[in-house]
Amino acid sequence: MPTRVAPGEIQQIAAQGFRLPDGTVLSAPRERLPAEVSLDDWLLVDGWPWQVTNLLARSDNGKVIHLHGHPPISRGPNAPVQKFTGVRS
Repeated sequence: MPTRVAPGEIQQIAAQGFRLPDGTVLSAPRERLPAEVSLDDWLLVDGWPWQVTNLLARSDNGKVIHLHGHPPISRGPNAPVQKFTGVRS
């Protein structure tokens, strides 16, 4: 199981995105539907990256998305989230 990263350990890189302690660079978040979010993905919420720790289904096919160090967010089935792709440096 991947190690969780505390929000204070994430370093913002000007115009490039964010760097995690293991050297992974998160950049260019893209809109994705909640159905395309998985455990351990990184989402841009409130201007910072947050790691997905749990996903719960809603009755309307949306999801409640639990994030490490951030309150859960709830999204309807067609309400996009900003999902990062990670690139190891």
